[in-house]
Amino acid sequence: MDTRSPLTGNIVATPIARYPLTQLVRDWAATFDIDIGEELQGVHEVRKYRCPESGLNFFTPGASQGSDALYKALGQFSWYYAPDKWEYHMCLEILPPNQKILEVGCGSGRFLELAQAKGYDVRGLDINEAAVEAAKEGGFRVDCEELREYAQDREAEYDCLCAFQLLEHLQDSLSFLQDALRVLKPGGLLVLATPNAESFLRYQYTLLDLPPHHMAQWSLQSYRFLETVLPVSLQSAFYEPLAQDHVVHYAHSTSKHISLRFKVGSKLVKSLVRKSIGLACSMGLRRCFRGQCMLVVFQKKSDGVVSVPTQEVAKRYANVGCGSTWHPDWDNYDLVPRDVSVKAMDIVQGWTIAPKSYDAIYCSHVLEHLKRNQTKQFLINCYNSLKPGGVLRLVVPDLEGICREYLQQLDAVRSGEETAKRRHQWMTLELLDQMVRTSSGGAMAKLWASGDLPEEDFIIERLGEESAHWIEQLKSERTESCEVAAYEDVFAQLPDLKGEKAHEFRAGGEIHQWMYDEVSLSELLSSLGFERVVRRDGLDSSIPNFKSYNLDTNASGIVRKPDSLFIECVRRA
Repeated sequence: MDTRSPLTGNIVATPIARYPLTQLVRDWAATFDIDIGEELQGVHEVRKYRCPESGLNFFTPGASQGSDALYKALGQFSWYYAPDKWEYHMCLEILPPNQKILEVGCGSGRFLELAQAKGYDVRGLDINEAAVEAAKEGGFRVDCEELREYAQDREAEYDCLCAFQLLEHLQDSLSFLQDALRVLKPGGLLVLATPNAESFLRYQYTLLDLPPHHMAQWSLQSYRFLETVLPVSLQSAFYEPLAQDHVVHYAHSTSKHISLRFKVGSKLVKSLVRKSIGLACSMGLRRCFRGQCMLVVFQKKSDGVVSVPTQEVAKRYANVGCGSTWHPDWDNYDLVPRDVSVKAMDIVQGWTIAPKSYDAIYCSHVLEHLKRNQTKQFLINCYNSLKPGGVLRLVVPDLEGICREYLQQLDAVRSGEETAKRRHQWMTLELLDQMVRTSSGGAMAKLWASGDLPEEDFIIERLGEESAHWIEQLKSERTESCEVAAYEDVFAQLPDLKGEKAHEFRAGGEIHQWMYDEVSLSELLSSLGFERVVRRDGLDSSIPNFKSYNLDTNASGIVRKPDSLFIECVRRA
């Protein structure tokens, strides 16, 4: 199953980095003398993704999130739970007076101590029992409880909620933030501090910025995105000045990154940049460099909900790869538009539909023309462009139906039924011709044009009324001097394209690259996260009033391509 962004729910198909388990276990043992094998049990590799809409970097699988045992082991290092942090003082500088504050992930209570000394009414939450006991011994009100449970009966109780160096450890950060907003009063402040994904950390391999320690990497872009999914407005963002302990790391990683831009003299450039940074810091200019962490302040909207239009929003439907069949009430897309009602879009190389745009997407007889890897990306694009709960309707040739009819005619030939031989010949073409042809129309078109059609009514019944139109058109193009071609003669008339011409034809989109039956297509859709995958027919759909649009039927209500497989599914809500 492909990975979904924790902020948008959209599929992110390709990781930007991979970290083998063996590498992580080895490096943690060498650096911290900690065995993380148990933490990553069942995980073969950790993958890093970037959400294109929000800019959030996140890691999978979710099972790689660290346990209490990991943090207990890290707590043995004096530097891990530093008693004084930049973000504590930054927060207290900007908070209004007389605030009732809840700190989530309060540890032993250092921020609570500083805030209480300034006259704030403070309370803390943590799930580390030892830290909670230490905070209570210090005289602070602290509960050993998850925020989700704590928030159940404390609606709109606090003026401010703070979470320092916590969000990056969570796999499901959006649920945490929703719970945080629940306990805030309208207009209350949400203060978050995390490592800055755009700091010098991005240039280096940092174990503590990877699973099982960190599950996400936040930046200003990803924080700004929260305004689109939560009832908040971003008030301000602050960046930590470069800490003295990080000067060497900053100089090394930054100089290495800059030197990579130079093909000649990269070693000299690296040395000069590193020395320049070191000299500037020694002269008291360290605060001019941006450090590791950032702090952001959100305000909860006064109504507590994301504003939505009061009137019902009209449903939006898209017909992707519409060809010559479209409806003016839909947004219609095709590589080569045949009408002003159709928008140009290359569905393989240039998908332009925005995420969560449509309530339904319809796609008829397109998938079979795509390569398998292209089909997967196409379906991912459809998933991301659907609104939660939106419907995807796919129509493709039915491989199972073709095969069953082929076998039925084959059995009829063997039983001595004379007319079955011609139907068997046709079914062989229907099964294979569109996969192997090297010219437009292939053997099927040649046979239609020849006038020697085997069981013409049989073909029209299988392929629908559109086939009758093409049969008559091709027959009319025959000259009077042209002799009727027998079945075997059709193949002698076909051009045998080779080299570049054959490649150009195969790349042109006419031939079938792959075929699907109900099982294989349903499994592919389910693997991508689509739900309620069901088989339909040409007259039935969960899209409201679908039949009235005449996409799968003509004006008389007759199915255009009855030999097709009709599948519908929905994006998870």
